[in-house]
Amino acid sequence: MILEDYIPEDLDMEALIEDQAPFNPYPMIEAVEILFVVKPLEKSFNLQALDRWVKKGSIRVMNRAENFFLVKFTNPDDFSHALFEGS
Repeated sequence: MILEDYIPEDLDMEALIEDQAPFNPYPMIEAVEILFVVKPLEKSFNLQALDRWVKKGSIRVMNRAENFFLVKFTNPDDFSHALFEGS
C-alpha cells in the first residue's frame, strides 16, 4: 500500500497549510469539570505545595484510595497554569 495512491491529484497541500491556525503551546481548555488526578511519587505529600498552582481562584483537594488525590480547580487559568507551567 502506497500513500500516494490515496492522495487526490487535485488536492492543494500548500493551501491547506496556509489555512491552518498557528501552533498555540497554551491552548484554552474548555471542560465541564476542571480537575487533575494526582499520584505523588513520594510517600509523604505536602498539600501546601499545591498553592503554587493557584493564581486567581482556589482548589479543592480530595483524598482518594491508594494515595491518589483529586485536585479540582475553580478557575480555568489556574488549571492551564498547573498543566503547562506547574511543577
